[in-house]
Amino acid sequence: MRIEYAKDISKQKFYESGENLVKLGLLKPSAVKPGQEFLLGEIENPSAAWDKTKISALSMGDIISFLFNPKKIPVTSEYDGVKNEWYGLSGTWPCTIDTLVHLVGQRESESIPKAEKILDLCCGTGMVGVYALNKGNPIQLDFADIEPNALRSVVGNFLKYSYDLNSVDKKIKKVSQIVTDGFSNIKGKYDLILVSAPPAIPIYPLLDRPVNLLFDGTELLERILRDAPEHLNKEGKMILSHTGLGNKAFDEASKKYGAKVDRILSQRENAFRTEFLGSQEWVDYLVKEHGLISKPQNSSYNYGHIVTTKEISYN
Repeated sequence: MRIEYAKDISKQKFYESGENLVKLGLLKPSAVKPGQEFLLGEIENPSAAWDKTKISALSMGDIISFLFNPKKIPVTSEYDGVKNEWYGLSGTWPCTIDTLVHLVGQRESESIPKAEKILDLCCGTGMVGVYALNKGNPIQLDFADIEPNALRSVVGNFLKYSYDLNSVDKKIKKVSQIVTDGFSNIKGKYDLILVSAPPAIPIYPLLDRPVNLLFDGTELLERILRDAPEHLNKEGKMILSHTGLGNKAFDEASKKYGAKVDRILSQRENAFRTEFLGSQEWVDYLVKEHGLISKPQNSSYNYGHIVTTKEISYN
């Protein structure tokens, strides 16, 4: 399945290949041309927590295909002409709306065309760094994540799409993958550091820990703001996205470590159903301590948070 997003991420379109639809018996081979895709449907104002009813119907073919052939049925997210495949590898965060908010921010940044050395930290499937490569012209691009499977996904995407590495107007000389917890294994300095990750929302019933110890995404956010100056060149910038659940941690760490927000690049409210969050006790804790937003009960979603992309400097 290919999921295509509008540039302002106001719409999600779902496409399936004719080949897969034939395999599932939904189309006859004679009705499909080689490489043909079919629009299955679209969703207005998509949410970070997928609308389970709509998307389950649209993606049923992929679910069935995945059960029978789990290693060969990818999902492709596409934004502004850049594609990114993800396979549900363990520990790998897919390219979802949170990631797209970061990409919208990149479109607004003047730092992308200027940066020669770029680090995509907490890279997941690598969409953030790949987008910067396509919209900018770096010499060096490093992908870094704590999860080796994420870096395997990055490599797979490069092998499939090449991302204009052979284009005559691209200067890229080096692409690397680094397994690291935050900046722990990062050695060099960069003109631009991209971060689209913390803090996420753990699902409470899956974690055998007291509620007040579950929310560790803010700890990573604090470490990133602390360590970033050591890895930025003199005029270097960091483009960082975080949810409203990290506002308090961001404000405290920024003040402590001298991070300056030069510009708010993008902002969007993402929504969740109570059952997605997993526990009313967990929900109450997030509302009280971390800024989860209660939404009207007549809404299809019960809670939301704000994802913000910021351009940051330390000068």
